[in-house]
Amino acid sequence: MKVEFEVVDKIDLQDQHRQLFANMLKLQGKVRVDNLLSKADRCKSICIASIDGKPVAIGAIKTKTSTDFTDTKADLPQLEKEFNWELGYLYTDPDFQGQKIAQNIVRILIHHFGNDN
Repeated sequence: MKVEFEVVDKIDLQDQHRQLFANMLKLQGKVRVDNLLSKADRCKSICIASIDGKPVAIGAIKTKTSTDFTDTKADLPQLEKEFNWELGYLYTDPDFQGQKIAQNIVRILIHHFGNDN
């Protein structure tokens, strides 16, 4: 079993990345379905994990969602203005969960992103 991680920056996004990302978000079932293809374009970087060439997980550094800071979610309204980006869109195919793939995606994306808030 060979696990590979590909980080794609917004400037390098291609239609195949958008389609794969949209397909994985649809499987995740937590993102509104309207125009899933555009979700990758909101991201600074996306990470795609593949096992033996088959995409099995995704994650991204994306534009922050201001509503995530409200009292109904994180309840941290005082921090909302301090951040421009957030980690999100994490999904791992259920057949591959428990193998620390998402943990590696997070680590790779944070390392790739650097220290910019």
